[in-house]
Amino acid sequence: MSFVFKQTKDKNILVQDPIYGEIVIEYPFSKIILSKEMMRLKDITQTGFSKFDYPGMEKNERLSHSAGAYHIMKKIIEHLEKKVNQYGIKIEDEDKKIALSAILLHDIGHGPFSHSCEGVTGYSHEKRTRDILLGDTEINKILEELFGKKTVKKIASFIAEINDEEIPKNSFTNLFKSLVSHQIDADRLDYLVRDSYYAKLPTAIDVNRIISSLGVIINSNQEYEITIDKSALTSIETILLERYQRYRDLYYCKSSKLMDYLFPKILEKYKENAQKFENQNIPDTFKQLAFNPKNIELNKFLEMTDKPFEEAFKIIADSKVDPVLSYICEPKHISEYEVIQTETSIKKLKKKLKKLFPNLDTKNTLAIFELNSKIRLYKKDEGLKIDYGYTIKDVSESTNLIRPQEILDNTSIIMNLEILRLELGISKEEFEIYKKDIQKILSELNRETEEFELKYIINKEDLKEIDIIKTFIKNGFDLINQEEIENNDQYYDDKKFNMLRQAGSLRIREIKENGKIKRKGTYKRTLKESNIYSSRTEIEENLQTENIKEFIKLLNDKNIKIEIKTEDLNKVLSAKTKRKNMIFERKESKVCLSIDYTKYENHLKNIKSSEKMLEIEVIGKVADRIILNDIHEFMQKEFKGKIRLIKQSKYERGIGRKE
Repeated sequence: MSFVFKQTKDKNILVQDPIYGEIVIEYPFSKIILSKEMMRLKDITQTGFSKFDYPGMEKNERLSHSAGAYHIMKKIIEHLEKKVNQYGIKIEDEDKKIALSAILLHDIGHGPFSHSCEGVTGYSHEKRTRDILLGDTEINKILEELFGKKTVKKIASFIAEINDEEIPKNSFTNLFKSLVSHQIDADRLDYLVRDSYYAKLPTAIDVNRIISSLGVIINSNQEYEITIDKSALTSIETILLERYQRYRDLYYCKSSKLMDYLFPKILEKYKENAQKFENQNIPDTFKQLAFNPKNIELNKFLEMTDKPFEEAFKIIADSKVDPVLSYICEPKHISEYEVIQTETSIKKLKKKLKKLFPNLDTKNTLAIFELNSKIRLYKKDEGLKIDYGYTIKDVSESTNLIRPQEILDNTSIIMNLEILRLELGISKEEFEIYKKDIQKILSELNRETEEFELKYIINKEDLKEIDIIKTFIKNGFDLINQEEIENNDQYYDDKKFNMLRQAGSLRIREIKENGKIKRKGTYKRTLKESNIYSSRTEIEENLQTENIKEFIKLLNDKNIKIEIKTEDLNKVLSAKTKRKNMIFERKESKVCLSIDYTKYENHLKNIKSSEKMLEIEVIGKVADRIILNDIHEFMQKEFKGKIRLIKQSKYERGIGRKE
């Protein structure tokens, strides 16, 4: 909780705020903030579930934001009052009271985890605010006592869509309404800076600079309208850019979007299994939202904050009554949800998995789902007016950074293999058998599987595996998995080595797994080569037998045409490899480092050879290519003279093609 305050003898409240220092909330607004409906906001986090990605957001609650927005609104009003007083225009005290009350109260209708609750109830916090301000509540009584019924309705109209005909359009009341909810308003100015502070994200927003640039004009409809001096255009661009960045990095972060999706699913699943939890001390507010989300009584809603729901999540997670429900209630598992890098649709993915797991309920599975994030970045009908002195322009006409009506739209497919296992009710050992089949499904669904490989020949026998591991750990990587495997590869080509000429290869690999032999046919073709790594496509198919004709038929079914005749193909190279795979992770990027001991047999020349090689591989992200450059830099520095960079495939090296 970050809301710290004390009362003075003259009934004011002094808030110790980490953003602005001391905020003074004068009477009668101090009486408003001390109402039980307002104090409830101390226990509702500003950005819901994003605290699992940004722990500092735990302290970022709605009440402090309300006080911060009030502080900004007060400064804006003071600035505008000085501006218009020069022209003999007076701003009425009534208008100021309404604006300051509205901004202080604008978030009073938020439920547990803020906007996430609206997805459950289907009821906006603005409408809930209206119900609270006009209903049988303590805050309604306070407001009516302070300002009267008519003014309370005007305050509510600033926040919710209430048609109050008593507010003339050519009034400062209407002007101040735009400062509660608009493109640049007191609410947004505070939350962008405040959220950045608690998330430990850099911000360059200068609130004082923006306030000092505000002006007032009378537009063609004879209405007062806010303008921004042209000298503050950079400050406005900063706000618009940072708003985009906050949605991308914070409001749409992994934990936030995941839990926005899972929160209603948790409630639904609890409702279905409520009898199993009869002996568990689940808080009543959690039960109420689970059983009656669309028709919550106002007095019951006002009992709801983050805390009882977090208690319920912990009880359910610890109970293990329902394995899937317990799993999704445990925040630490958020890191185990994977974003699938595929261009396919969720429908196609579920269809493929249904074939692999006939008993899987793909309609109701929580193991695979789609997340959509959309926001309109700039609304021209709520435009920002830039004052050039001789003319007024919309901000979209003043900068190339703003495109009116542009939507930030991000769609991703999420998968969690542990949930899939729990839903299927099979053991971890049994599920291991299926993991490679799932990976194959994902590879097939990609339009093009592009792999990036960084390869070295090991020149010195004294280069130890532990030295390589230590070097990766020293450079910020964590070793998360390792395995040892043996591959027996047979490479095919025609008499003219056309596959070799095309920088490609046809290979059948024999793999021993759990005492059984599996075969895979692989087609590879080099796409491009950078200074250090090679990029290539790879298509794999499971085979029943060691049959190259069967493999090429499967490729043809995928519209991949091999420009050589099947009957001309010969087995030209064998490669037996003992491989140790080590999976390293840094942030969200994974690399596979393989140490290969390979023995080659060239059947055409009857020549045998061997090599020891390091291979570092990632799958098709731009960020991963950057990581490859970083890895190459520290590998060269650490093991100079002990390793030699190569870009040839195993087929090229084994057949004897020179660098």
